[in-house]
Amino acid sequence: MSTQIHDWTYFKRQIFINAECAEVFKAWTTSQGITSWFIAEAQYTTVNGQHRAPDEQIQSGDQYYWRWHQDLETHGEILEVQPNTSLRFTFGNKGDGSDEKVIV
Repeated sequence: MSTQIHDWTYFKRQIFINAECAEVFKAWTTSQGITSWFIAEAQYTTVNGQHRAPDEQIQSGDQYYWRWHQDLETHGEILEVQPNTSLRFTFGNKGDGSDEKVIV
């Protein structure tokens, strides 16, 4: 049996969602939205340390904390928010012992 090694520093995942772009974007960029379908808990904090309201859209520079349904946790930084167009954020390190972040 051979073991295949994957390079997880880059991958692309695509799904089709029958909804308006603004509705999908809100589901990704508010704690209320993302917890309604994807993860168990989401907290977003502004650059000034203020917690965002559940229905308040995140902004570039915010920090996030996500707790998954399996009790896994992750945190990172929101790098860029272009309303209804794009979202970029950090998601863990690129490898063991690396401080370089994966960008989603």
